[in-house]
Amino acid sequence: MALYGLFFSFALPLSIIDFEHRRLPHALTLLAAITGLLSEWAFSRFSMDVSALAFPAAGYLAGFLPFAIISLLHPRGLGMGDAFWLGAIGTFVGPFGVLETLLLSTASATGSAVLYWIAKKRSIETGPLNNIVIPFGPFLSFGGIVTLIWGPSLTKFLIAIL
Repeated sequence: MALYGLFFSFALPLSIIDFEHRRLPHALTLLAAITGLLSEWAFSRFSMDVSALAFPAAGYLAGFLPFAIISLLHPRGLGMGDAFWLGAIGTFVGPFGVLETLLLSTASATGSAVLYWIAKKRSIETGPLNNIVIPFGPFLSFGGIVTLIWGPSLTKFLIAIL
């Protein structure tokens, strides 16, 4: 339960900031990553074993590296804040949880963009769907929360439907 509270204490303000200003402050995302690493270490009873930090570190890299590469190749799309935030989420959910988080956040962001497009009564003639700009951070937060709470059962469900 404490882990959920720690994660949510970063997810909520980062989502609000990204929604309002379209940026994720590196100070908060890096603090979230450090908190995820330290909480994993604390929950392993302060073990001096390096493996206690290997899982969250792998989660960070699994989240950060792909988004960082995308951000560098296409800077007008995802920002480095998204890369740092997904990396921080990875410290809480691990490398496999990053995949679930990414699936959930992408699906929810796409669904929201389509609903927004419909609500604005756009058609193909008046404006393409790819011109809609929405911040991705709140969707990453949503995917991270769902993965953190229902991760193992979500994995079983996804495997069953695939």
